[in-house]
Amino acid sequence: MKYIRWVYIIAVIAGGALLFLYHLGPLNEEEVVLVYFLAGLTMVIGRINIVLPSKQYLQLDSTVYLATLVLYGPRVAIWIVLLGIVHYYF
Repeated sequence: MKYIRWVYIIAVIAGGALLFLYHLGPLNEEEVVLVYFLAGLTMVIGRINIVLPSKQYLQLDSTVYLATLVLYGPRVAIWIVLLGIVHYYF
Protein backbone atom coordinates (compact mmCIF):
# COMPACT_ATOMS: atom_id res chain seq x y z
CA MET A 1 0.00 0.00 0.00
CA LYS A 2 2.90 2.33 0.77
CA TYR A 3 4.39 1.88 -2.71
CA ILE A 4 1.11 2.67 -4.43
CA ARG A 5 1.06 6.06 -2.74
CA TRP A 6 4.58 6.85 -3.98
CA VAL A 7 3.75 5.69 -7.50
CA TYR A 8 0.70 7.94 -7.47
CA ILE A 9 2.70 10.93 -6.21
CA ILE A 10 5.42 10.41 -8.84
CA ALA A 11 2.81 9.97 -11.58
CA VAL A 12 1.06 13.20 -10.62
CA ILE A 13 4.35 15.12 -10.54
CA ALA A 14 5.45 13.67 -13.90
CA GLY A 15 2.07 14.40 -15.46
CA GLY A 16 2.13 17.96 -14.20
CA ALA A 17 5.67 18.45 -15.50
CA LEU A 18 4.71 17.13 -18.93
CA LEU A 19 1.67 19.39 -19.14
CA PHE A 20 3.82 22.31 -18.03
CA LEU A 21 6.40 21.59 -20.73
CA TYR A 22 3.65 21.19 -23.32
CA HIS A 23 2.31 24.60 -22.32
CA LEU A 24 5.74 26.17 -22.80
CA GLY A 25 5.83 25.04 -26.41
CA PRO A 26 8.80 24.36 -28.66
CA LEU A 27 11.80 26.66 -28.81
CA ASN A 28 13.19 28.11 -32.01
CA GLU A 29 16.83 27.58 -33.03
CA GLU A 30 18.17 30.73 -31.40
CA GLU A 31 16.45 29.93 -28.11
CA VAL A 32 17.77 26.36 -28.11
CA VAL A 33 21.36 27.56 -28.48
CA LEU A 34 20.78 30.20 -25.82
CA VAL A 35 19.24 27.69 -23.41
CA TYR A 36 22.09 25.20 -23.82
CA PHE A 37 24.72 27.90 -23.42
CA LEU A 38 23.15 29.44 -20.32
CA ALA A 39 22.37 26.04 -18.77
CA GLY A 40 26.02 25.04 -19.24
CA LEU A 41 27.11 28.35 -17.77
CA THR A 42 24.97 27.82 -14.67
CA MET A 43 26.34 24.30 -14.28
CA VAL A 44 29.92 25.59 -14.37
CA ILE A 45 29.20 28.56 -12.10
CA GLY A 46 27.29 26.30 -9.70
CA ARG A 47 30.48 24.36 -8.98
CA ILE A 48 32.36 27.48 -7.89
CA ASN A 49 31.90 28.20 -4.19
CA ILE A 50 32.87 31.55 -2.71
CA VAL A 51 33.74 31.21 0.96
CA LEU A 52 32.34 33.98 3.12
CA PRO A 53 33.96 35.11 6.39
CA SER A 54 31.16 33.36 8.32
CA LYS A 55 32.31 29.99 6.85
CA GLN A 56 29.26 29.80 4.59
CA TYR A 57 29.34 29.36 0.83
CA LEU A 58 27.99 31.64 -1.86
CA GLN A 59 27.12 30.45 -5.38
CA LEU A 60 26.42 32.78 -8.25
CA ASP A 61 24.25 30.57 -10.46
CA SER A 62 21.12 32.43 -9.35
CA THR A 63 22.48 35.59 -10.99
CA VAL A 64 22.36 33.84 -14.36
CA TYR A 65 18.75 32.77 -13.69
CA LEU A 66 17.69 36.29 -12.76
CA ALA A 67 19.51 37.91 -15.70
CA THR A 68 17.94 35.40 -18.08
CA LEU A 69 14.50 36.08 -16.66
CA VAL A 70 14.93 39.83 -17.12
CA LEU A 71 16.58 39.74 -20.55
CA TYR A 72 14.87 36.81 -22.30
CA GLY A 73 11.65 36.25 -20.40
CA PRO A 74 10.22 33.43 -18.33
CA ARG A 75 10.05 30.86 -21.13
CA VAL A 76 13.82 30.63 -21.60
CA ALA A 77 14.49 30.98 -17.85
CA ILE A 78 12.20 28.06 -17.03
CA TRP A 79 14.00 25.81 -19.52
CA ILE A 80 17.34 26.73 -17.96
CA VAL A 81 16.07 25.99 -14.47
CA LEU A 82 14.64 22.65 -15.63
CA LEU A 83 17.92 21.62 -17.25
CA GLY A 84 19.76 22.66 -14.11
CA ILE A 85 17.46 20.52 -11.98
CA VAL A 86 17.95 17.52 -14.25
CA HIS A 87 21.73 17.98 -14.14
CA TYR A 88 21.74 18.34 -10.36
CA TYR A 89 19.73 15.19 -9.64
CA PHE A 90 20.99 12.94 -12.43
